[in-house]
Amino acid sequence: MKKNERGDKLLVIGIPALSLFCCDKIATKAIPEAIERRAALEELGFYLSEEKLIGHQGEIYDSYFVLKEENLKS
Repeated sequence: MKKNERGDKLLVIGIPALSLFCCDKIATKAIPEAIERRAALEELGFYLSEEKLIGHQGEIYDSYFVLKEENLKS
């Protein structure tokens, strides 16, 4: 699968989720070692969130990329 095809698949999955779930943003994990994934996400308008996600038992999760509806790239 080519890089641009992966990005297209992310959009096909992610963009409908914004309206389907009535949300204004979506997030996906991309660890620092996933260089190509992170680059593809940035090309699609995602940005690395500075906020940490906190699990139900206090676990801290990071490395999430967020796409806000107003930042969608055509």
